[in-house]
Amino acid sequence: SEIPDIFFDDILKKFKMSRVEIQVLMHLYRMVWCRPNIYARYGLTPLLSYAQLSKELELENQELMEIINNLVNYGFIE
Repeated sequence: SEIPDIFFDDILKKFKMSRVEIQVLMHLYRMVWCRPNIYARYGLTPLLSYAQLSKELELENQELMEIINNLVNYGFIE
């Protein structure tokens, strides 16, 4: 599929990300592109709260917010 190709061919080469940043980015990719989303073709609608996402990823809320800010700064999400 398109997302793994982009991830392995471009993102990993161009950006020096931590393991946790990669984990969050891959989780977001799965949520947005790999699972059925009946309300929107693409988007973060399935993510109801940072608390739920941090629980799923076993991260503290503050750590998750920092990682999300990093992913925004990289240009991966808006």
